[in-house]
Amino acid sequence: MILLYKPAVGEERDLALAFLSRVKLAHRVLPDEAAGHTLGALMDGAEGDSGLAAEASAIIFSDDFTEEDVRRILDLIMETGLRFQVPILLTADNRDRRLADILEEITSQQAFIGALAHLQQLIDAVGRLNEKDYDPDKWSELKIAIADANDSLADLVGEDAEAAARARDEIVPRRDALARSMERLLSYRGPKQ
Repeated sequence: MILLYKPAVGEERDLALAFLSRVKLAHRVLPDEAAGHTLGALMDGAEGDSGLAAEASAIIFSDDFTEEDVRRILDLIMETGLRFQVPILLTADNRDRRLADILEEITSQQAFIGALAHLQQLIDAVGRLNEKDYDPDKWSELKIAIADANDSLADLVGEDAEAAARARDEIVPRRDALARSMERLLSYRGPKQ
């Protein structure tokens, strides 16, 4: 069984549903308010209003699919144009968890990974700049932002679990501070142009 939560509307959705029917994969579209149910309850047929909706779209595969099956089916569904933010394979570990909680956790992880990638791009971009081409005060501000960002990255991968947890919370503010410092630096190039 495949459950679809908040699939796109329109032609992409119709094509994906037609594909699932054509290849004889049992599927059901869940109502938006089903996110308060556990994955197990949803797989067992719960469809009623749980009073809770989530923002992300999801495709949920029953535990009789393998990870390889899931990858293959997702590839085929994506060819129809339909995309899901979160693919989920039902397991013993997530069976008793609410869909809303799983979606929140996964989208939070996705946002964190995106912020981390953006922070790394900023750090790489700073590495390509030449200090002598910029205002010394603005360059000093940028160096502080880089040092703070690098400290957070070091803590994130370090041995201290508490420091890693703090660093995880600091990634977005560090990224934003570095982006602001870089913007100020690049907006004024000093008298040495």
